[in-house]
Amino acid sequence: MNWLINQSQQRGNNTEKPKDSRIRLRSFSGLPIEDVLAWLDHFDNVADYHQWSDDRKALELRTILENVATTWFIQQLEEVKQNWSYIRKQLVQHFVNNDITLTTLQQLGNMHEQTHEPKAQFAVKLKQLLLRDDPNIKETMKLYFLLPRLRHNIYRRVKDQGPTTFQMVVHISQRIEARGYVELPQAPTTPQHNNKI
Repeated sequence: MNWLINQSQQRGNNTEKPKDSRIRLRSFSGLPIEDVLAWLDHFDNVADYHQWSDDRKALELRTILENVATTWFIQQLEEVKQNWSYIRKQLVQHFVNNDITLTTLQQLGNMHEQTHEPKAQFAVKLKQLLLRDDPNIKETMKLYFLLPRLRHNIYRRVKDQGPTTFQMVVHISQRIEARGYVELPQAPTTPQHNNKI
């Protein structure tokens, strides 16, 4: 009985409440429609709630970046990735000035490479649209908008080569196209039956 009373008193003296596992970080993709400062406020609030150290914050960041933000993160030096104050500062410097307007995003949503359109011509149209809106647009943003707009049979081959600049994407896709390497639909295969009696 005394043991039960002691346990009850110990629980009552324990002022630390259990953490709610439903309080989680939202992902960050680095797209212009996201506000990196608002996202970092959210990140800091969740980290404070869970009482994460700066080392833990740097580790958690790796797991929630997507799209453009992932590409950007991969390009950072390892010592920057591991230091929360450095990586936070780099996030702000890189993503705070994405000034692509909603109108441009809508135009980009409708823009895809046409079947017989030369790669360079398509790339020039896309780049002009992006630069008109933001003359200082970062290379990762250009890649984000260019790659998925390539024809499917070219897109996979270009992406597999890991281009890091807009110009590399154009060059690689032109090279692939010049080789005439186009994915042809495969004929359906039928199982071979052995007609032995």
